[in-house]
Amino acid sequence: MSPNVRLDFRFMNNNGSIGCWAYPRRHARGLSTCVALFPFVACGCTQLTNETSGDRARLTASLLLPDEISVISPFTGFVNFDDQPGVDGIELCIQPLNTFDEPIRLVGTLRVELLSYVGTSGDPRGEQIAQWEIPLSSKADQNTHWNRATRMYELHLDLDRTSLKSESKYVLQLTTTDAFGSMVSSHHVIELGRL
Repeated sequence: MSPNVRLDFRFMNNNGSIGCWAYPRRHARGLSTCVALFPFVACGCTQLTNETSGDRARLTASLLLPDEISVISPFTGFVNFDDQPGVDGIELCIQPLNTFDEPIRLVGTLRVELLSYVGTSGDPRGEQIAQWEIPLSSKADQNTHWNRATRMYELHLDLDRTSLKSESKYVLQLTTTDAFGSMVSSHHVIELGRL
């Protein structure tokens, strides 16, 4: 074949029309190599794009979803809501934190459990005394519990005053479940002072 002969490559455009590339023969070998390698290069680019998208999705999730639930100790403890002798509730202040330790809101459900304290083991969590389920899925739920100034949740949990024993320490177990079913748990020891 003469070096001046042109080779035609026909292809179909997105709109259905047929296009044509014409190249001199001396460029045909390089072009055929490029055409043969195109699917592999395209697959590699797609995979790289997916990994980058996955990394971005994980970063976005780490900003929006809690990584830790911090209990604000000075504002958390047993309280008396009704002015009658004895404890009848718990005031709980928590601050959900993302992976950058920034306060964020919870969306989903918060389960709070009051447990007895076991001081003789590495895990202080004992038997369950009381449990509360706090929905945080609607705007009304958020407005009820979220304090915009302190950027934390303030929860008032009613407690049967006869449920507490004579122990001085208890454990609060906190578990959040978000809309995707992911769970984050933490526990915090609180002391029963004089009221």
